[in-house]
Amino acid sequence: MIKSQIIKGFKENMESEVFHAENLCVFDQNLLFMKDKKFAKVYRETYEDKREKIRVWRVHIFLWAFINGLKLEGDLIECGVYRGFSSAVATRYTDFGRLSKKLYLFDTWEGIPAEQLDKNRTKIDRYEDQSNLKKVEERFKGLTNVKIIKGKVPEIFNETDTLTKVSFLHLDLNTSLGEIGALEVLFEKMVRGSVCLLDDYGNKIAIIQALKEHAWFKERNYFICELPTGQAMVTKT
Repeated sequence: MIKSQIIKGFKENMESEVFHAENLCVFDQNLLFMKDKKFAKVYRETYEDKREKIRVWRVHIFLWAFINGLKLEGDLIECGVYRGFSSAVATRYTDFGRLSKKLYLFDTWEGIPAEQLDKNRTKIDRYEDQSNLKKVEERFKGLTNVKIIKGKVPEIFNETDTLTKVSFLHLDLNTSLGEIGALEVLFEKMVRGSVCLLDDYGNKIAIIQALKEHAWFKERNYFICELPTGQAMVTKT
C-alpha cells in the first residue's frame, strides 16, 4: 500500500515522488509545493487534525488562487469556512495582516440550511459544532482586515454593502442553492483575472451542484477546469 507523504509529515528534503491522500494518488511528480519550506512550516504550524493534515494539495491550489487575488483590485471572499483552515494557511503564508486587502469569511456556523440541501445530501453534524466559529475567531485573532460574518449565503450579502470588487472567490457551501446564489451576486463583482474556486465540484457526492454550476457557467460562456483534487476553477475574463 502506498502511504501518504502527508500522513508521514513534511520533510525538509523530500525524495519521494508519490502523493496519496484524499482519493488522489499521483506518481512521478515533482511536488515542488511540498518542498517549499515556508509553506511546509506554515502548514505544520496550522493543521490540528488528520482531516486538515491531508488537505495539502487542495490548500496549495487555494493558496495559488489567493495569491493571484492579492495582485488584483478588490477583496477576497470565502463562502463556507468551517474551521477556517485554508484561509488560515493563506493569511499566514502571505502575512495578510500587513496588507490593505480584506478577506471576508461567510458561514452559518450552524450547518447547511435544511432548505438548501440537495436531494442526495444529508446534514453533516460536525458543521453544526459551535466550536467551529470559536476556532475561526481564534485563528484570525488580531487580523483586523479579516471579516468574520455569520449568516446564510446568499441572503447575508444584503447586509454586507462593502462587497464591490472581488479578487478571489472560494465556494465550499456543499449546496447548489447556496453556491449558485453566491455566484448570482458575486461573480459579476469579480475583477478580470480573478479566480473562482469551487471546492468539491469534482467529488461524486457533489454531482448535483456540479451539474448545476456547469450549466450556470456554460450559459455565460465560461468553461470550468476540473481538478483531480476534487476542486474546479474558473478565471473571470
